[in-house]
Amino acid sequence: MDIAPGKPVTFKVRTFGTTDGEEGWSFGDGATGVTKSDGNIEEHAKNGFAAITHIFAKPGDYIVRAERTNRLGQKAIAHLWVPVGGSRDQAHLIHEFCAFSGLSPERYMATERPVPNHARTD
Repeated sequence: MDIAPGKPVTFKVRTFGTTDGEEGWSFGDGATGVTKSDGNIEEHAKNGFAAITHIFAKPGDYIVRAERTNRLGQKAIAHLWVPVGGSRDQAHLIHEFCAFSGLSPERYMATERPVPNHARTD
């Protein structure tokens, strides 16, 4: 990724199997947002993704987090490392990742997930 400070970045997410709730976003710079995807009601619909645009004001490493909770209280959480302005500060990235996920990157990668890079919401 080559993201410059002050330029808009669009993030997309989609939940599967539920239309309950909304996606809450945290951009790692104090900003937040809310979106709603279609729950994959129409399989592979091009417009079924929830999209949100954000502008990072300063260079740095950011962890963007999207979270959705269904009516049963089950959560699906996604994290994305976003380097802005050529920053590659690994120590800062690890600190931010631990703060958002509650796990070190090594422990997170060791957790068992039934489908890689996906979290169930049902």
